[in-house]
Amino acid sequence: MRLTLIAPHPDDIALSVGGWLNQVGPRLRAAGWWLDLVTVFTRSVYAPLAEADVRGEDAVSRLRLAEDLRFARYQELRYSALGLRDCSCLGMDDERELVAPTDTDPRRSTVDRWVAEAVTGSTVVVAPLAVGGHVDHRLVRHAVDNALGATPCLWYEDLPYALETTVPTPRSPADDRPLCPSLVDITPHLPAKRAGLTCYRSQMSDGDIEDILGYRPDGGGTATERLWSSPDLAPHLAHDLGLGEPAPSHPTPVDLEDK
Repeated sequence: MRLTLIAPHPDDIALSVGGWLNQVGPRLRAAGWWLDLVTVFTRSVYAPLAEADVRGEDAVSRLRLAEDLRFARYQELRYSALGLRDCSCLGMDDERELVAPTDTDPRRSTVDRWVAEAVTGSTVVVAPLAVGGHVDHRLVRHAVDNALGATPCLWYEDLPYALETTVPTPRSPADDRPLCPSLVDITPHLPAKRAGLTCYRSQMSDGDIEDILGYRPDGGGTATERLWSSPDLAPHLAHDLGLGEPAPSHPTPVDLEDK
């Protein structure tokens, strides 16, 4: 059995489902599952918090790959980098990347093909909803939509974009039915999620990390991550994936900063 986590960029899984992953990962591995992290766009010139000498596509890409590998080791994930260029390499700024069309994007057919290969054979796929409309995230969602077939998918709310965007009820790519939300209490896993986010220091400050940890998708007071799935998701899979159950109350302090 294989859980395939699809990330448009390095850091997307840590940002959006790092708490849930820390909760279910050990259980799934103990049950014999493979946990795969597939990052699609790993060529970049975007590293706003990197050291001054890290400039240019090759240097930035090496740094971001190293950050992603660090997170994968921390969460005991098998790692694949697809090596595609993100929109920063195409000269898009923060505004353009949210409105750029995907149907004329020169990367679209390659993304579709390589994502389809990556999810083939998966038991469950975890993929972005493209909340906020970032063009790279929309390309990946489109590719996953086309590739899933009958494979179950958990869709995550893209952070940090979901901090500023109301998330409408998404619909199934298979039959257009509304997807079902599952709120996962990640309170015991906040230290581990924070540690995972510190792997990506070229992208986020301590303040950015605290903003992410403060996300409350339901407007409540409990730290949660929300995943969306088909109403037909098999009950045994929902159980194995930690959906609809209380989180254990045994937080474990974690510090990766000096490792």
